Amino acid sequence: MSNVPRPNQGPAPIAELRADVRADPPSQLKNVLFDKDSSLVLSTPYLGWRPVDTVDPEPAKVSLTQRVLLYVFASRCTLANDAQSRHLFGNNNILTFALNGNAWARILNEYVRSGLLSEPIAELPTLLKAVQALTFDNPNNLVILGNDLLRGEEFDRQRVEGSPAVAARQAAPAARTRETRNSPRPSQAAEAVPVLPGDPAAQAIPFEAGPANLRFLTYLTLEVLYRPEASAPLAALSRLAWLAGDCLTRESRVSPICLPQLTVSVLRPNLERRVFSGVGGGNDAAIAVQLPEFLLSLQLPAIWQIGALEPPRVLADLTDTIRYCFGTAEDRRAVETSRLRSTTR
Repeated sequence: MSNVPRPNQGPAPIAELRADVRADPPSQLKNVLFDKDSSLVLSTPYLGWRPVDTVDPEPAKVSLTQRVLLYVFASRCTLANDAQSRHLFGNNNILTFALNGNAWARILNEYVRSGLLSEPIAELPTLLKAVQALTFDNPNNLVILGNDLLRGEEFDRQRVEGSPAVAARQAAPAARTRETRNSPRPSQAAEAVPVLPGDPAAQAIPFEAGPANLRFLTYLTLEVLYRPEASAPLAALSRLAWLAGDCLTRESRVSPICLPQLTVSVLRPNLERRVFSGVGGGNDAAIAVQLPEFLLSLQLPAIWQIGALEPPRVLADLTDTIRYCFGTAEDRRAVETSRLRSTTR
């Protein structure tokens, strides 16, 4: 009889979520892995979970991008206030910021324990609304610490000693001096040998700049985006993650059709028109300072939100939102008419 559950014991506790960011090379996007049969995965198929190759007897895994996790779950998080963490927050921006698996497990388990999945949630807009309405059992689990951070590739590439290209540049003169009877000192040899096109040493350039039109995003550090007094202190970070897309690598930022390039081409001129009375009216730093509040002002009424996550739909959603918020009555009616076919609410 002792093994028979009592009627008032309630439902069995939900298993702890496990999250992992595998030790990938710096060129990878640091996607987050979860067990395929975990409660969060089974409850949110619309987030775009992707299968991951595993080796037996490892449980089946799926992954989600850092960008989607930040967009959906980061807005209610807060930032630690110790000096080391604040230093790291002030040196990470939307193009470099990611969280490790331990941080995501801690944050998402707090959402689940606090009842996020207690009722079925059938679509992304409803999930976003539930995230904002939730009361947490232990808000300390949502504090982001300095040692939670992972870092994407730098916006500007700085060549360093020890890289293959620099090693090639240093080895070339040494090989040539062995062929001469009166070998010069290494420093003299290095000065005497030019770098020619096609030579591996030509890659040993000291500096390579990131895309100029995205540079203003580097001013948007976590501290600039943080509003500690708000109910959603990192809402601006969350919205920016949605618009910037998977941008943790240099390669993901340079293509003319990548999401950050497309959204910035719409976002920046509209901000400049609203804040500076004309396109080109603000420098990078001024645009960055104004962007968080501008992002938070871009909000469609709940009934017209469709929960876009794919890059083409994100761009269309941004365009519709700007048109709705700042356009004419005819513009708003056009957005509403187009979205009547995309919502059941």
